[in-house]
Amino acid sequence: MTNFTSVAANILLTLICTFCILNSSFAQEEVTTIEQRRNRLMEWSDATYKASDHRLMKVYWILGDTEVNGCKAEYSNYMVDFTNHSGDNGKSIDNFALPPIVRYVYQFGHCLSEQNIEVLRNFVAEGPCCNNNEYLGHGTLNHAILQASSWYLLAQYFTDDIWFRKNRGQYQSQEVKDIIFNNLQNRFNRHSEYGHFELASPNYIEVNFFPLLNLIDFSEDSELKALAEKAASKTLSYLINNSFKGKLIPPLTRQMSNELNGSIENYKEYSYWTGRDKRLYWYYFGPELKLTLPDFRSTRSPAFWMIYMLSDWFPQNIDSNASYSIDDDIVTDEIPAFSEWGEDEGFVIQSQKYIGQNYALASSNVRYKPYWYSGEMVEFGILIDSDNIFNQVDCTQPYWFSNYTVDIENDFKIRWYDRSSPFMQTHLIDKHNMLFIADIPEKDPFTEYETQFTKTRSSHLNQLNQFVRCRIPKGFDVINKGELVIQVQEGKTYIQIESLSQPFRYESDGYYQYFILEGGKSAMHFYVTDKVSSMSELSNQASQNSASYTPDNNQILFTAPEQSNQVKMTFNNVLYQDSDSDLAEREIMYESIPLIEEVSQ
Repeated sequence: MTNFTSVAANILLTLICTFCILNSSFAQEEVTTIEQRRNRLMEWSDATYKASDHRLMKVYWILGDTEVNGCKAEYSNYMVDFTNHSGDNGKSIDNFALPPIVRYVYQFGHCLSEQNIEVLRNFVAEGPCCNNNEYLGHGTLNHAILQASSWYLLAQYFTDDIWFRKNRGQYQSQEVKDIIFNNLQNRFNRHSEYGHFELASPNYIEVNFFPLLNLIDFSEDSELKALAEKAASKTLSYLINNSFKGKLIPPLTRQMSNELNGSIENYKEYSYWTGRDKRLYWYYFGPELKLTLPDFRSTRSPAFWMIYMLSDWFPQNIDSNASYSIDDDIVTDEIPAFSEWGEDEGFVIQSQKYIGQNYALASSNVRYKPYWYSGEMVEFGILIDSDNIFNQVDCTQPYWFSNYTVDIENDFKIRWYDRSSPFMQTHLIDKHNMLFIADIPEKDPFTEYETQFTKTRSSHLNQLNQFVRCRIPKGFDVINKGELVIQVQEGKTYIQIESLSQPFRYESDGYYQYFILEGGKSAMHFYVTDKVSSMSELSNQASQNSASYTPDNNQILFTAPEQSNQVKMTFNNVLYQDSDSDLAEREIMYESIPLIEEVSQ
């Protein structure tokens, strides 16, 4: 080895060791207060930790490095030039670049020269680049707030300018503000009361949240500022009330990857990225999950957290202990259907949940939309207090992404792509008991339209996968496998899973123990408790409940010793939204998916 390469190798080794030591020391420091967590993020905001120079990464790291190290002319020049923020050769600016540009202009305006301001004015109003910018557009829910909040604040900044919309004429800045104000007013009034579809998304809850902070911090209109505060408080209230040990519980909408129960630092092969709900929870409510630098320094996800780190806003009257049930009640929530600017489109999900100290149970009734984003929903799950990187028991029927996901050995397992299926239905009876029925037709009933959402299941139109696959994290303390009964213990929590139909078939890999029910029709009874201390006690407690399944009418009859009536759960074939499927003859609301009745014993 030459002296040069030897020196280079030593330098590289020193840098790696320094990085590891820094990361280790960070992990050992206390972050119990929000100020300590802000200081931690401030340290990680230094450009030393920049994950990538990709345009959507760079704009957020510029914010952090400017806060830590002060103004740099190269940063100002970069931020105001919209050609740097276009992913389509200058046709439009990327929505995700807008909030950091706005934050830079307002919070670090002292860094801008007069020339920088004129360059920005020219790009915003006259559009020499990006003349397809849709100042008044919507798109998805997160795209809508990314755009609307940013264009409003830029119109406020350039208050006397004329804005050009391609093929749609000219607008004064005040006109742009007025139109966006009305749109945001409608959105916030609706969302503050009922929430919205992407609040339940581990991927998009953070994206819908941080643009609100720009409005809270910089809007000159007191009403809009107050409305944005209500919407932000609603977001964090939903997060704390629907999380277990720092992570959202089902129902999950637009879920993009396996949800980790801890830092991705040593588990990058297990998940695509750390769910952004976990970063938001960590910052505002504390480190129930011990996140580390790699969770914030992702090459796959922009550092959206820079914006809430830079904001002084903090929610009032939100109880950080609110998520844990103090009694045996099952809590029911509703999640609205997608709508533009707050229109009342009804509700698309009804959820039932129990969140205790040692485990959480979650079940949902879903109005699936087979030609839209339904493939990214998780309908139910059992979450356990655990040190394992995975802590959730759940099930799927490979449907939405079945072109790729029939076998467990595939490149898509880290995303657990096939989530809940329209041919699965669950019901949470109480804090211990949950029922499951699957009824899989032979052929795909949803073939009327071809969209981007049907392409991933196109190879199984005439022969749907006739099985349900469930999974238990392999690292749990005990997994006892039987023909019809599985018993699981992790920490203080004990689970018994009983097949009410055919025997279980088993598969496994380095991640999970899988249990499979073959055939189009199947049913299970899940019993969960933290009130026993052995498998024999679990068997005794679970046996006091009776569940029987009748395949002919897709029905479970459940009896518990303390109940005066039996619960009858019937799988309900429904005419799903956006579909002319012949699965049912009439429209059935989500409250009847499945059909739940009480009958006298």
